Amino acid sequence: MSHTKKRTSPARLHALHALEKILSDGRILDEVLPELEKNCRDGRDRALAREIVSGTCRWWGWIRFVLSNYAPKLDGFPASVQRILELSVYQLLYLDRVPPYAIISDAVELARIQRCAGFTSAVNGILRTVERNRNAFPVPNRDTDFVTYVSSVNSHPAWFVKRCREIWSDEEVESFLQFNNTRAPFSLRIRNQIQSAIERFETMSIPYKIDERFGDMVTIEAGFSPDRDFYESDRWAAQDGAASLVASLLGVKPGWRVWDVCAAPGGKTLHIADLMNGEGQIIATDRSIQRLERLRKRMSQLKCSCIHPFKLNLLEKLPPADFAPCDAVLVDVPCSGWGTFRRNPDLRWRLQPDDSKRYGDQALQLLENAGGYVRSGGILVYSTCTLSPDENEWVVKTYLSRHPEYQLESVAPFLRRSFQEAVSPEGCLFLFPPRWALDGVFAARLRKYA
Repeated sequence: MSHTKKRTSPARLHALHALEKILSDGRILDEVLPELEKNCRDGRDRALAREIVSGTCRWWGWIRFVLSNYAPKLDGFPASVQRILELSVYQLLYLDRVPPYAIISDAVELARIQRCAGFTSAVNGILRTVERNRNAFPVPNRDTDFVTYVSSVNSHPAWFVKRCREIWSDEEVESFLQFNNTRAPFSLRIRNQIQSAIERFETMSIPYKIDERFGDMVTIEAGFSPDRDFYESDRWAAQDGAASLVASLLGVKPGWRVWDVCAAPGGKTLHIADLMNGEGQIIATDRSIQRLERLRKRMSQLKCSCIHPFKLNLLEKLPPADFAPCDAVLVDVPCSGWGTFRRNPDLRWRLQPDDSKRYGDQALQLLENAGGYVRSGGILVYSTCTLSPDENEWVVKTYLSRHPEYQLESVAPFLRRSFQEAVSPEGCLFLFPPRWALDGVFAARLRKYA
């Protein structure tokens, strides 16, 4: 009598391996997904695996809370078994098209494949219990334990919810957390001839939407996965609408000399080049040679010769002695990324409570090292994709207190009418994601008078 070995879903197996890299080994989702897509060759399997990985990262906090009700010893399980349970609960709760029996059966088989056969009964029993109780999970009382309730139901760390409550009202906190669990659309900045680009989308049967607030932005529904030819087109550039506002705050003109301090992978750098009509000089520095290579590749595709990239970690080394003063400098700093949680669902689980203070100190040092290279009368723009005051208002206020030669200018004249309400009383740009349905962004424009 022959026995046929059960074959588990390739999508779930690849998803498991990806989640082990992210949740067990601490790697970044954006680095792991390309590896997954390369290894998972079937298009349908690839799409399912990507959905499972991204969704499990997004809802990991809620999934762990659900599991804690039915697996009190979960933390003592092997890491692989924990990942199997997590990705399976995500499917049970959020992927209606997949039959529960198939999800549970594959989970048991995955445990065997991972040499955790001793846990197959536990995996089977826990998942069946979750499925039976999916409409009646016990949750904390919102009125008596707001932090536990909101952090669990909206899948964010409790410490992060506490920090948000120090900044915003409870209603604003909830709206922010809920927004972070929505799916971000694929956004494109049309470089020129928007009507021509639209005709191209229609020819390709791509469901697009023009964002009238910008005039040059198009969004494509979440889940769109462009092929290489689409992504490398010279008609558009992949960029979130919020990020596209930053370059305009420089007020650049053709012929200017501009320095983009933390340039890679180059979205804002290329936007500056477009605003200058390719005329002038843009110095693009970054500490990562790999990320600069992505910028160089895109420059080649767009035939953009006004950008001059080179590796420089401004925290460790200043530019060469003959580095000439610039008409404008953009300091778009590495940050905690609160404003990108929707696009980077794993980030919320990697951040630590003291990261904002650390990033703020680092950002201030970058400003200190870059500000001296702005000519008299020139412009210094500071920007982040976080909402943390420690990385935004505190940095700008501290820098201005040390450098009286700089004055804060309102960003309002450089924004379209549709974004005037995003200008803070101090004149800075602040995009609160739920209010604008965009990534979060902060930016300040400073002019040097000496």
